[in-house]
Amino acid sequence: MHAAANDISSETCTTVEVMYSLSYLYQALGDNYYADRCELAAFNALPAALAPDWWSRVYMIQPNSPWSKNLTQTPFSDVNTMGQMFSLEGNYPCCTVNHPQGYPKFLSASFVFVDASGLGHALLSPANVTTELPNGAKVTVSSITNYPFDLSITYRINASQEFDFYVRVPSWADVSGTTVAVAGGIAKTVIPHPKTGMHKIPIVLAGATNITYTLSTTPRFEQRPNSTVAIHYGPLLYSILISSTNSSQPPWDYKAKRFHPEGYAPPQVRDWTITNTSAWNYAIDPSTLTYYSPGSKAAPGTPLPNPIWAPNAPPNYMTVKGCQIEWPLYKQSVPAKVPLPVARKCIGDVVEIKLVPFGSAKLHMTDLPTIELKKKMEEEQQKVL
Repeated sequence: MHAAANDISSETCTTVEVMYSLSYLYQALGDNYYADRCELAAFNALPAALAPDWWSRVYMIQPNSPWSKNLTQTPFSDVNTMGQMFSLEGNYPCCTVNHPQGYPKFLSASFVFVDASGLGHALLSPANVTTELPNGAKVTVSSITNYPFDLSITYRINASQEFDFYVRVPSWADVSGTTVAVAGGIAKTVIPHPKTGMHKIPIVLAGATNITYTLSTTPRFEQRPNSTVAIHYGPLLYSILISSTNSSQPPWDYKAKRFHPEGYAPPQVRDWTITNTSAWNYAIDPSTLTYYSPGSKAAPGTPLPNPIWAPNAPPNYMTVKGCQIEWPLYKQSVPAKVPLPVARKCIGDVVEIKLVPFGSAKLHMTDLPTIELKKKMEEEQQKVL
């Protein structure tokens, strides 16, 4: 981990290894916390570090990254000025080699055995499994869902004999509104295990069975350093979407300090400079937050845009009121620590800001300073009147 002014940054390859470790820890220790954190990394940190087409990636992932370019000075230890560019090997090639194993390992850990006669969906995602349980039951399960963009999962199950099926209830879920319905029956409220988060659906009969699992939640605010907040909904982290202009160059040889020769890599491989064309230095009033549900756009079985981890591709978004504040740079390169709350002053009008899933916003501001805007908005309304 590398400290950089107002945030904590990590390497892309670290994210992949953390995902694998967390999935293993959940299986070994059965603590719901580890599965929650695994999904947090898989659906946020990893896609944020990858170009939508996967032909480039960043070395350093930052919660607050309003541009992606060869920096004036490096704000990181043991990382050069190209460390947060989308590139082939702008700093080191390790992330290029390592990141493709992140999702396959996540998928392989999605389903787990529970005792001798149970199968559980541990890491929620679109996934299929065909396996034989320790008691001899041969089971195939298909989870049809657009999770994490939608919180409904339809399971289609075929079994040679009866068995117990489990679904994991994340700790962020509103248990009172989270339900399971078997074979079109009455939806019943889940009762998750206090440690593992697993809800047991006993005696799924031999043959074909359909199960509908529907999670419920509300936006939540995580307190971050320097009186800032991070905003989550379900497994997704949200951030300010920053518009940009993009340009590219041939891949840079980090050892020889020159461009790789033509033909070194496929033509799709480019190093990208992404420059912001909209403001990034916003403070927000969390009390004005509104979440917009994707509705049928992300229902199970509905095709999502491909690639989904691209700017404006996910159907989920939020809006919040905010204004620009004075926010200096650290080493002329990245956002520095934000001013203390008493020193935060609007330097522009109060505006509506759109927040989108962090993984889709290649430029993003995520640890957001807070400000009370009610008085400011009332003053501006009086000016209109």
